[in-house]
Amino acid sequence: MEGSLAVALLVAMCFATGNALSCIECNSVNDKECGDPFTANQEKYLVSCEPNEKYCGKTVSTENTRMPPLVKRSCVEDRSNVNYTWDGEGCKEMNQLTTCYCDSSRCNSSDRGTLCLLLLGLSSMFVYFIRKNY
Repeated sequence: MEGSLAVALLVAMCFATGNALSCIECNSVNDKECGDPFTANQEKYLVSCEPNEKYCGKTVSTENTRMPPLVKRSCVEDRSNVNYTWDGEGCKEMNQLTTCYCDSSRCNSSDRGTLCLLLLGLSSMFVYFIRKNY
C-alpha cells in the first residue's frame, strides 16, 4: 500500500501544473551554466513569470563565429514578430537566431517529462518486486 501511494505521489509531482508559469531565466553571456545543453541546477535559475508572460523562451545564436553559441532563456510575453507567425509551440530559425517557445513550466531547460517517466518506471518496478517478495 505504501509503495502504491509513493507511485501516485510521483505521478502527481511529474504532471502537476500550477497557475503560475515558471521558466528558467539566464544568459550564457553572464553565466556559462546557461549554455546548451542545460545541465545546471534548475532551481538556481527558476523564476515565476508575470501573469502576462504566457511562454518560456530560449534563443540560441547560430552565428558561425561564436563558439559556444550564446543562449538566453526567459519568460516571454509575446511571440509575435513582423516577419513570421507562430503556430503553437516550437522553434523557428531566422537571422542567425533559433528561437523556441513553450507553454509549460521549466520547458525551456531540459526534458522534465523524460526524467519523470524514468522515475515512474523505476518506482513501479520497485513496488512490483517488493510486493512479489512479501
